[in-house]
Amino acid sequence: MASIENQDKRILVSELIDALQPTSVLEVGCGDGGTTIGLPIKQYSGIGRSQEALRRAKLGRPDGKFLNGTLAEYSTNADLTVCLDVLGNESSADAYRELVELLWRSAKQGLLVSGLENPAGSADDPTLHF
Repeated sequence: MASIENQDKRILVSELIDALQPTSVLEVGCGDGGTTIGLPIKQYSGIGRSQEALRRAKLGRPDGKFLNGTLAEYSTNADLTVCLDVLGNESSADAYRELVELLWRSAKQGLLVSGLENPAGSADDPTLHF
């Protein structure tokens, strides 16, 4: 399975927001905010590792809260937690499981997660054997 295209991500997140009507949304691995920009989100928080991407995301959603780092570094939650195309970046099965656990605990109402069935790398890559 390839990563989800940006437009498909927006449609998926938009439909979930319509269905759940969350007051708050947490996007883990928010990048430049392109997936959620313009969507009706009352309280938005984005977590990412790139200062430049977070700066661009803030331009698109000035009322949002943006955190530089990882979910493990912040004790935060939301009605809806979104984490798309991030799990395939984890360095080990333990790190993968830890992130899934943190995502699960961060979501009060709904959780949208995508991963990669066949991440880039060799057959010996630990991310292939979860």
